[in-house]
Amino acid sequence: MAKKLIKEMNSFLTFAASSLFHLLLFLIAYFFTDMHLNKVNPNSGYVQVFTQKSDVETINFEKNINPEKEKKIDSEKAETIQESEAIQNSRSTIPVNFIDQNADTASLQQIYSESTLNVSLKYPIGWTFIDQNIDKKLDGVTFWANASNFNPPPYVHLEVCDRSLFNQSRYKHNLQLRDAVLYFNDPENLANYFSQTFYFKTETSEDFSLKLTIKGEQAFKSYVPTFYGMLKSFRFGASLF
Repeated sequence: MAKKLIKEMNSFLTFAASSLFHLLLFLIAYFFTDMHLNKVNPNSGYVQVFTQKSDVETINFEKNINPEKEKKIDSEKAETIQESEAIQNSRSTIPVNFIDQNADTASLQQIYSESTLNVSLKYPIGWTFIDQNIDKKLDGVTFWANASNFNPPPYVHLEVCDRSLFNQSRYKHNLQLRDAVLYFNDPENLANYFSQTFYFKTETSEDFSLKLTIKGEQAFKSYVPTFYGMLKSFRFGASLF
């Protein structure tokens, strides 16, 4: 009787252990299956469709925007062309009577002359000069006022220029003379020193430039007529203009 009871208990324990083992396997399988399902996006198919749609919309948007970009580029090119034309037009030819209308020769009672280049120039009473020569040939002359109400006094510099270094694009205006073309820009202001340069593009072996420099705008304006008178009196070689 005892042996039979022991045998039945062993059978029950074996069945219980087997059932518990299978239940444990089921729980483990369910646990890992649930984790896998949680990792998978249930809307992955929707996301894929949305992504593709978004790409199409982006492409269409870029196609729609490109014509606007092209229009903007064309507009910028047109503005650049207009600016270039404006710059070219600004390099205008000044009327021939420009110097005559603005020149004051009344105070130009002294004459500077130099024989190597046949240069001559009238300058005001009360002014003096110093000239420079290289290899016994004129290189430049500086004129300035001995006594002046301005400190420092105004000065005018005449320079003999190398024709090969001339650059027409640097000048805004030009004036046709008999034996030269006169190139110049508007007056410049640097640290309240006002100046204006005129370049003589000649038919000879040398070019010339004449420059007025003076401190202060009002002083500059007051000396401009005298400076233009000196400009008008300038002669080189056998030229008459």
